[in-house]
Amino acid sequence: MQNVQPIIVHAHIPKTAGTSVNELLQSNFGDDHLSHWTSDPVACLSLADFQEILDQRPTLRSISSHRARFIWPQIGDRTTLPITFLRDPTCQFLSLLRFTRREFNTMPDEVKKWWPTNTPELGLRDLADSYLRNVTRDTGSDQLCQQTRFFCPLNYSEPLFSCGSTEYGHNSFWTASGALERFFFIGLVEEMEASVQLLRAKLKRYGIELIVSAPIWANRTLESESLDWLNEDDPIGRRVLSANRNDERLYRRFAERFQNELSYSLSGWY
Repeated sequence: MQNVQPIIVHAHIPKTAGTSVNELLQSNFGDDHLSHWTSDPVACLSLADFQEILDQRPTLRSISSHRARFIWPQIGDRTTLPITFLRDPTCQFLSLLRFTRREFNTMPDEVKKWWPTNTPELGLRDLADSYLRNVTRDTGSDQLCQQTRFFCPLNYSEPLFSCGSTEYGHNSFWTASGALERFFFIGLVEEMEASVQLLRAKLKRYGIELIVSAPIWANRTLESESLDWLNEDDPIGRRVLSANRNDERLYRRFAERFQNELSYSLSGWY
């Protein structure tokens, strides 16, 4: 019987170096990579959606999508290898602020509604203040936790908790953690080069050779704007630092897993 090639599914959490990962997969698999995009910020790919994609493009080797929130161990006769990257939550939030300020005028209305109308003119401190006020007003919670919410959106059929629910999903550490435990690979943005090397080592066990020909960090914006306000003594800085409690827990938990796997890899285990 002919072996069926597994399919890599990249769950692209916003502002976690996903553009870099997508480009890495594209450069390796070419037309056999799919970058799946939709303007709906809360959409999720169902098992039927994945199956339809593979029925239409059976030679696909990898898929990258903001909507790959649920990962099944099998899609038809294809084994899935789910991968994602986590990022320090405060850094992720600052990256989101910079990106939104830069791209605000091109964003759809369903995204703009969460942001002040003068977003492109605001400094990071004022933008953070306005956005956090909007989120608290609309949800009754001061918690962002965008990485946690990514893995427990509103239409998730088995949320363990619905505390801190917003249009963008539930804020349940246990639901998100349980989802991530089933992932083949979880990298860290802060350890990007080591993460990619670990991913290469793990993929080799499945006969997949991932070629890395350049530093992995696309779409990186360098800015000199001061972050002196980002501290416990500044009222807005303090809110930002405390706005991602479950994301902090999630990051710490899987950073430990990453370091353990990296140690195994360096010792020749992979």
